Amino acid sequence: MKHKTVIKTQASHKNLLFAELIIVIFFFAISAAGCVMLFAQAKLDGIYSQELTEAVVEAQNAAECFKAAGGDLEMTARLMGTYYVPGSGNIYIIYNDEWEEIPEKTSSDLNEKYYLILNTIENNGLVTAKIDIYNKKEIVYQLTAAAVKEAR
Repeated sequence: MKHKTVIKTQASHKNLLFAELIIVIFFFAISAAGCVMLFAQAKLDGIYSQELTEAVVEAQNAAECFKAAGGDLEMTARLMGTYYVPGSGNIYIIYNDEWEEIPEKTSSDLNEKYYLILNTIENNGLVTAKIDIYNKKEIVYQLTAAAVKEAR
């Protein structure tokens, strides 16, 4: 009879070891999933940070050109290296994924990855430009600049 009791004890130890291994594997799987999520979020944050940096640089460039041109949109467009449709009151610049300007695109082609819209409002000789940078339809960055319109 003692022999049977010893066999039952060894079998119960094996079952406990198996249950412990299952619990350890379960916690390892949860930890691994958490690490993968952490790395994925870090990658997304890096992409967003790079996108925001490029948007800030482009918006500041547009603001500096606007101020240097004294609020004149035609001159602003020339300084920015793009074209301006007289009377439209807006400048559109469309970029590809690498933030390179796509020159032949117009405001009707705003389905590209990134684009800049510069809108102006004139009030008593002060011209204010609202510069918006978009990623598809989502706004990435906004900047406002003002210039005193020079009398001609």
